[in-house]
Amino acid sequence: MKVKTFGGTFYHLFLNALTGRGVHVVTVNDYLAQRDAGWNAPVYHFLGMSVGVIIADASFLYDPEYVNEEHTDERMQTLKPCTRKQAYQADVTYGTNNEFGFDYLRDNMVNEVDFLRQRELNFAIVDEVDSILIDEARTPLIISAPAGDNPDSYYQFAKNRLSPRSRRLCTRRKTPLRLAHRCWYRKSPAYARYRQSLFR
Repeated sequence: MKVKTFGGTFYHLFLNALTGRGVHVVTVNDYLAQRDAGWNAPVYHFLGMSVGVIIADASFLYDPEYVNEEHTDERMQTLKPCTRKQAYQADVTYGTNNEFGFDYLRDNMVNEVDFLRQRELNFAIVDEVDSILIDEARTPLIISAPAGDNPDSYYQFAKNRLSPRSRRLCTRRKTPLRLAHRCWYRKSPAYARYRQSLFR
């Protein structure tokens, strides 16, 4: 069923936001996220709820007293810049599918809880669902971090987990961890059972 962004979703967003656990509205691009937040935020603000916006390289909170003169679109002039974490703490958060996805991946790469951006996932409404689940889904979200400077952990793993022969091979060739793990896995009973099941 196709519904308009505000009329059809307002009750669902409002009732789920009352729990205080946050609601996401997922849109296709940055313009729609800002426009829809600018349109709907005054109503949510009147009802005592905060509204955040997540777009590429920026995040905002709705503030009726703030005026951004640089925006020519008056719907977006009340969006005040903030941190990503503050935008995610809002009762209703508008954003693009890519930014929600990348922030989820970034949160899985942090070492400390203080650096997490998103809070526990609760409820989401997807606008333009056909575009997001069909067209946008063709492009995978890939994120990476720089490799560590010290490869000693690979050799430590090889020393503790591998057979003497595999250990010599991995140490001599300076095999990365994924290959070292593959060497160890092939020596394990689970791998032997898997290989036997292939020939039954």
